[in-house]
Amino acid sequence: MRFEVYVEEPSMKEALEGVLPRILGADHEHQVHAFRGKAELLREIPKRLKAYASWLPPDWRVVILVDADRDGVRRMAGSQP
Repeated sequence: MRFEVYVEEPSMKEALEGVLPRILGADHEHQVHAFRGKAELLREIPKRLKAYASWLPPDWRVVILVDADRDGVRRMAGSQP
């Protein structure tokens, strides 16, 4: 399986590049794409997802990571502030 991971910033990409191989193991591939902040990520993601919709292989997954800072992002029920 292949994971395409989208993150807000380069520092998050660096952290994931170090930990994802250990989490996913040798059987899975990944690529981490970093943006220049949450606003850019949220602006660009709809275009990327639309493009993936036309050709995404069945063994690929798209993961979008957005941190839960206090800028109006809704929290999941039961999560801590």
